Amino acid sequence: MDHEAEYWSRLESTQRQWSPGFVRQLSNQVGAEQDEGRAAVIMFQDGAKPSTRVFTKSRDLRRYFTNSPAPASSDAPVCRRVFVLEGLPRRFIQLLGSRLLVPPSFFAAHWAHPGKFVGSLLNHTPRHYDNRSRFTLSFPKLHCAKIQGKPGDDVDPVYFMRSSINRQLTRITLFGEFGDHLWSAEKVSFWSAREGESWDGKSDPFFVASLLLVDPPLGDFVMWTDDPVPRRVVHEDPKNANPLGTARDGVSQDGSWYAPFPVDNAEQTPGMKSMFDDIVSMYPAWQRQSTADPVTSTDICRQLVLSAWVARLRITEAEVVRKQYQMSIGVGLSPFNPRTWLDGSWTQPWTEREFGGLVRAKSALESTDTSLFYNMDALGIGGKSHIGEEWETEAWKSLRNALLTLKTRVDIMMAAYTQAVSVRESIVANKQARQVGYLTSLATLFVPVSFIAAVFSMGGDYAAGQQRFYVFWAISLPIAVVAFCAYLFGGCVLSLLRKCLGTPEGEKYPV
Repeated sequence: MDHEAEYWSRLESTQRQWSPGFVRQLSNQVGAEQDEGRAAVIMFQDGAKPSTRVFTKSRDLRRYFTNSPAPASSDAPVCRRVFVLEGLPRRFIQLLGSRLLVPPSFFAAHWAHPGKFVGSLLNHTPRHYDNRSRFTLSFPKLHCAKIQGKPGDDVDPVYFMRSSINRQLTRITLFGEFGDHLWSAEKVSFWSAREGESWDGKSDPFFVASLLLVDPPLGDFVMWTDDPVPRRVVHEDPKNANPLGTARDGVSQDGSWYAPFPVDNAEQTPGMKSMFDDIVSMYPAWQRQSTADPVTSTDICRQLVLSAWVARLRITEAEVVRKQYQMSIGVGLSPFNPRTWLDGSWTQPWTEREFGGLVRAKSALESTDTSLFYNMDALGIGGKSHIGEEWETEAWKSLRNALLTLKTRVDIMMAAYTQAVSVRESIVANKQARQVGYLTSLATLFVPVSFIAAVFSMGGDYAAGQQRFYVFWAISLPIAVVAFCAYLFGGCVLSLLRKCLGTPEGEKYPV
């Protein structure tokens, strides 16, 4: 049995119990699906820019392993390698896993879906390894694309990417509404040699090396939940994409949702479409003075993840602001007047959809906070084994503080919404009670008239059309006039009597 077959047997036996979905996904790959991915090797040397090489077939990567020469002497320049794998194709996993001695659990942990509402908590095991040799970061990915769906897709607006990693695509906003922008939860995983080992590869060029796992980009077709017919994806230019219709000047200085990348060369800025392409294009542009620590090779990946989180929270903030405006002021055709806009604020009636959207927003923000906490734990922020520079730590902390602010604003909206509805219902109830009181008062005016009519109608001479019917009007009209005047001017008469008698009316306090 060769090394690749032996590694597959080991993976199957050790991961079938703990990650059955991952093993089933690899077992179902047949033919060209086993090569559906890309790999790259990035070679680092101290004081020089890295060089990259891309492999689209597993046989090319196998040939690279076979033909790569060992160092000529111990004094030769140290060359360190980082392998990058896009997706989880079976042949690449067998080849890299057997040559680099990667634990199978590393691939299985990357396959686990990071975006499930329940799985994000239950499928996350406590970190039992040193984060300087292994970590996984999850991040939300904004796709500048639209899906040409079919009637009925709105029943369950969740799609699946057609790749070796079945990542979910959704266009549901923070408040449960259907939006035009697409999101998916992605991962980037890092593994390197064990502590105490060198990754320069002097004894064996590939025995101790580092490996990065990234997710594939969005393709041209996606799958819907209950329909095997694929849906076409229409890709858009990221420069023209504006998910929420926000003015470009209101997003950032360059009109982008992402954080500015610290690269002076504009041609090397990330496209934020494919993590693999960004890594291959950007690593050769950065010269490193020292590469002794393999964790330093993940600096660009960590910044890409951080930039993706900035975009997610910026769009979340825009959604919160828009929702707050809609719920407090509403969407009207009249122009905005800064003097009178508060006169009609929070006048919308109670709806279960609005309340459910607020509850969903609170739950989604809590789940986002959990994901941020897991990333900070993976990077060792707040612990002893910290990865990255000081500015990176402050950036992650500022993101979590921004998320805390958004959670507070949603809490304020929910409290204001429930209080406004209660006050509005009380006002409506008071108006209805007052109207009933008016009707009751008017009814009392006609009680004497009705009594007189009943009395005089008993006699034949006083009935309607008889010779003494005028007596009814002579008695009922004065009584009606007196009652009506008492109803209108009764309050004034009572106040005048209190003043004449010296009775205090009672001190009134401003409300």
